Amino acid sequence: MKGVNRITACGKFFRDGERPFFVKAVSFGPFPPDSQGRTLPVGEALMTDLQTVRDLGANVLRVYEVPPLSFVDACRDLGLRVIIGIPWAQHVDFLADEEVLVEARRLLVTTVETFHGHAGVLAYLVGNEIPATLVRWIGAEKVRGVLEDLIRVGRRVDPGAMFAYANYPTSEYLMVRNVDFVAFNIYLEDREVFAHYLRHLQNVAGDLPLLVTEFGVDSQHHGEEMQAEILSWHVEACCRAGVAGTTVFAFSDRWYRGGMEILDWDFGLLRRDGSRKLAFERLREQWSGITSSGQGIGRVSDLRFSVIVCTYRGVKTLAECLASLEKIDYPDYEILLINDGADEGVKQIAKEFPAVRYFEMPHGGLSAARNLGADEATGEILVYTDDDCVADEQWLLYLAEGFAEGDFAAMGGPNISPKPINLEQACVVASPGGPAHVLLDDERAEHIPGCNLAVRKEAFEAIGGFREEFWTAGDDVDFCWRLQNYGYTIGFHGAAMVWHYRRFRIKDYLRQQAGYGRAEAMLIPRHPDRFGAMGGARWQGFVYDQTFAADIGRSARIYQGPFGYAPFQSIYSSGAWGWAYVVSSFQWVLLAVVCGLVGFIFPLAAVVSVLMIATTGITALRFGWKAKLEQPFTGFRARAVVSFLALIQPLNRGMRRYLGSLPYARLPTSLPPINQPLVFPRLAWERQSTFFALWSEQALSRDDLLQALQSRWTVEGTQYSVGDGWRSWDLELLSSVWWSMRLVTVTEYHADQKCLTRLRLEGRANFMTSALRFAVLLAVGVMWRFDVLNVWLGVGLLATFAMPSMALRMQLSRVKKSIKGVAQTLGFKVVEE
Repeated sequence: MKGVNRITACGKFFRDGERPFFVKAVSFGPFPPDSQGRTLPVGEALMTDLQTVRDLGANVLRVYEVPPLSFVDACRDLGLRVIIGIPWAQHVDFLADEEVLVEARRLLVTTVETFHGHAGVLAYLVGNEIPATLVRWIGAEKVRGVLEDLIRVGRRVDPGAMFAYANYPTSEYLMVRNVDFVAFNIYLEDREVFAHYLRHLQNVAGDLPLLVTEFGVDSQHHGEEMQAEILSWHVEACCRAGVAGTTVFAFSDRWYRGGMEILDWDFGLLRRDGSRKLAFERLREQWSGITSSGQGIGRVSDLRFSVIVCTYRGVKTLAECLASLEKIDYPDYEILLINDGADEGVKQIAKEFPAVRYFEMPHGGLSAARNLGADEATGEILVYTDDDCVADEQWLLYLAEGFAEGDFAAMGGPNISPKPINLEQACVVASPGGPAHVLLDDERAEHIPGCNLAVRKEAFEAIGGFREEFWTAGDDVDFCWRLQNYGYTIGFHGAAMVWHYRRFRIKDYLRQQAGYGRAEAMLIPRHPDRFGAMGGARWQGFVYDQTFAADIGRSARIYQGPFGYAPFQSIYSSGAWGWAYVVSSFQWVLLAVVCGLVGFIFPLAAVVSVLMIATTGITALRFGWKAKLEQPFTGFRARAVVSFLALIQPLNRGMRRYLGSLPYARLPTSLPPINQPLVFPRLAWERQSTFFALWSEQALSRDDLLQALQSRWTVEGTQYSVGDGWRSWDLELLSSVWWSMRLVTVTEYHADQKCLTRLRLEGRANFMTSALRFAVLLAVGVMWRFDVLNVWLGVGLLATFAMPSMALRMQLSRVKKSIKGVAQTLGFKVVEE
């Protein structure tokens, strides 16, 4: 249809061309099949349903099966978009059956080819709620890798399409890194809990839009009045949180799943006879007139804002900055431009914006310019941004919303880099050290960058404004820390965003990092308690920078709950340093150089030096390999450049900080805390596993088996423990002083209440086994050195070395046989070995 645009992701929101696009979606089908087996309506029935959707005020349909082209054409012609879910066997161990992924890729490619470039398609969802216990069984990194591969496959077919994965709270940590937006299915019926979780997800989403892809209420159990009330406040909560849209589940009570119509749930806005529920009318009223999330906030702030832009010869991006500020959707604000250095080019640009209050001053640095802006401001809220920033239209709306949500003296939001236009820009954006906010929790911040910082004027004056010795950097860090020292609280709203043009040339980026290092050196004597023994800032909160993509590898701490059933499974940070920080630091490399010089006298020191440098290089390479790079700059060359910058940046910044802080240096009183335990690799002979599976046609699952095993082992007096939720196993069986065994299970749910339960029994060496083997190896070395090792001693030592492994095989066989016996007693059938 001519004039219909493809919807695009733009920062934290969606856009339809130049206009904001707030997703007001409803899930559609699958319905009980008609006489020809179709689960979506066609012809006149389809047009009737689509007209009802339009009457609701919705603009998007979410479907769970691939629709025919005529369906999407009809939606587009009526101004509707479609989110298409790719249906594949996500509920089974798809890595155990290669054909499952082959079929998933085939279906994805066929679907994207069918709708290539279609303006009626809003996005493709490559997966939907993969069960958390299955993710735990397969491994989160492996599952994420599969989903990211599917997105890459789809994007090769249609580079202009949007792709995402519909996650849910029970596997929140499964954050797919190459999605175009973050999608979550959420069923929370407590208003405050739902609002808080949305704020949390906004931070998890980072620089991407957050879309609620399912939210519903069962009217059969809660009543139609309660359904209408909850759906109404959920829309307001979504708007206040600044999400990019929401999806109501479902259009109709008629819902078909697993080969049958579901009759014990009524989530629909329409009854089974097609009549409209109260929730339909309430939602239509709620959605009426909302084209952007800010329009649905439901309250108007009476705060007056003074937006202050300080510039020093920043003519390159200043005009775009001021133009964006004039377009802000907020009733009461002023714009002040402070020309630090009285640059003539800045003065000429200011004349193009008569509504902007213009002031100039002799060159005195950024802090002095910001203080002048505060003196001249008439608003009760001072809002600072930079001349290389472009504000979103709803920026002040969400800053005001943040102030309204709590007793905050200051407020901020994310600063997001525009999409890079060349490889150099993409590499700089993906590299470490950019301006970032630091959050203590989902609402409170420890630090807000000065390019997106709002503060109450009374609090600003109480702490004396900005310290004017900070000319180019460090002023915002000092300012935020002093606010907190005075007892004030800093808030954060994930939707109060500005676009921030980074230092897009590598030489400018390195110069900026050196400046940050010098600023940190100035901060150390003023805030000595906020810097650690290694010289870096000791943040109490979590740093959300361009590279914070969730790490679900070995170093991650994820609470999954006993048996993997925790309802909200997040990644937790201890706030401590990791080994990557230590081995990338200037001090580490300096020590390696010293060891290398000593190596000319003591060769062993040279070996240590080489190992230390290799560790630093490997860490940089790992960073570059895992970095989040924008399409199409994801190839080997880009990752090599990011690896180089990840190697140079901490050395460049750390050296400037270290040299600048030498007058204030103090000996550390303790070692820096490390949030990643030093893990030595386990060799193959230290771990043995066995796999098997159980089939049930009476809906028996892992829960039944685990309960029966605990009862049996308790009666037998067998020593076992239940997983504490921080590690991915169900039961641990202490079989001897040499070995312990861990049992991991998952159940796949198939049609007609049939279940396949997979089990992995893994034996792991205890301390005594490791100590024994170390002693054997040490004895072999000593005997070899003194030439006393003979055949009989060698055979004896070899037998001693192998004894624990032989014992483990016997134990595994015995325990496996016992588990099978319990399972068969319950009614399971052993189907795989």
